[in-house]
Amino acid sequence: MVCVACLTGCGEQEESVEAGLAEMGYVATIEDFHRAAEIGDVGAMGRLLDQGVALDGVTGDGDTALHAAAAAGSGSALVYLLGEGMDVDVRGANYRTPLMAAAAANRVEVLGQLLRAGAKTALEDEQGFRALTLAADGGRKEAIEVLAVYSREDLDDALLLAALRGHSGAAGVLADFGASVYARMDDEMTPLMLAAREGHEETIRVLLNHGANRYAVDEEERTAGQIALESGHLGLAEVLNRDPGENEFSLPVIPDIEADDAAVGEVRPQAVVGAIIGGKNEEQAETNGDGGERTGVAIGAVVGGGDGYNVGAEEPNDPDTNEAGPELVMVRYEEKTLPLRVEGVEGKQARVRYLYGNNERVTVKEGEEIPLTGLRVVKVEQRHEHSKVTKGRPTDLSIVVVEDPVTGKRRELVAKLGASAHEPLAILSGGAEPVIVRQGSVVTGPKGRRYKVLDVRPSQVILEDQASGSVHTLHLGKRSH
Repeated sequence: MVCVACLTGCGEQEESVEAGLAEMGYVATIEDFHRAAEIGDVGAMGRLLDQGVALDGVTGDGDTALHAAAAAGSGSALVYLLGEGMDVDVRGANYRTPLMAAAAANRVEVLGQLLRAGAKTALEDEQGFRALTLAADGGRKEAIEVLAVYSREDLDDALLLAALRGHSGAAGVLADFGASVYARMDDEMTPLMLAAREGHEETIRVLLNHGANRYAVDEEERTAGQIALESGHLGLAEVLNRDPGENEFSLPVIPDIEADDAAVGEVRPQAVVGAIIGGKNEEQAETNGDGGERTGVAIGAVVGGGDGYNVGAEEPNDPDTNEAGPELVMVRYEEKTLPLRVEGVEGKQARVRYLYGNNERVTVKEGEEIPLTGLRVVKVEQRHEHSKVTKGRPTDLSIVVVEDPVTGKRRELVAKLGASAHEPLAILSGGAEPVIVRQGSVVTGPKGRRYKVLDVRPSQVILEDQASGSVHTLHLGKRSH
């Protein structure tokens, strides 16, 4: 009799739960469990689980309730599901994680919850997308701001995607967080070239304001202007192919940083960087997209922790740095490309191509001036190299040395490579004033440690602690502690 009573009581309880669910508008199905998760109805979710609905059950598309909660931005359901033991990185439709679902739907608060719960940003879906690249693909600026500091290895890919899709706002945010406007696809296409091919005018403006190089060429040796022209975007082609501005052919004088006086704050780069920027095209030189001076943004707001870098986000632990690392931050990368390219050398003559207008070519002899540039050819040296990399075929590594008669600076231009007016520069901040560094520079940090600059890259500076020999990576816009 006791057992019968128990069974009868249990049956009555189940009927009561079912009746309660019916009153709430639910039945014990996985679809209704997901619906409850989407709206954050935690009470109904508990009752549905009591009725035997599987916690990790999937709908026809393969998603779990955690995916449904993430995509809908239901933080309460997410907390409940994780508390019940769901895997934060459970796979769903297209092999996507809840973090990816939240990124694609621009659910900022849920993204933060998932990241704090240990969600992995490096996981990929069936198409190879990660959370950050999904956000970029959809132009989700707010999601990008949350994910960027956790996904630095994906920044460049994300910028290429944003440029391809024409998401100008997303492209600007990514560049602010350290994505390189010099990034390349496998076919050597840059973000600017992708935007030019697709005719994304506003994205092109944003990329130019962030220092994109309109003189770069792809594997077919086409500039962004040529690509725009081939794609039928005549107005954009005219902008990208316009003649260089004043001083774009100049070779700037940049102060060397000596080991004896290299303390952070002793070199003032404002005037130098201003001169470099002033030699670029108009879009690059004048504004940052909000009407402000680019030098003011790079040297002022960014150094002071203003808008643009690490916007409102807590920085996760960085495996490339540690507590013993330099208290410095990379706030700017700078290079000045020349609007020309050495195509090849024959004897003491160089074939030079202009990377604007109609991309005309001229032949210049040693001792002559390259027309329209003000640069004089002081040396022409023919070189070829055979190696395993080139499969035994000769590679043209001929050199043309040019001189700027105004500054007296000389620069070696290598055949078939982009011509630059100076070595890549970075601006580091950590003290009262920022400091310019290049490869080989020695700087002293605020704590008195001395570091040698091993490499300067578009989104990184590699430093070696001269006392310990430890190597540290400074990411663009991110402070190392």
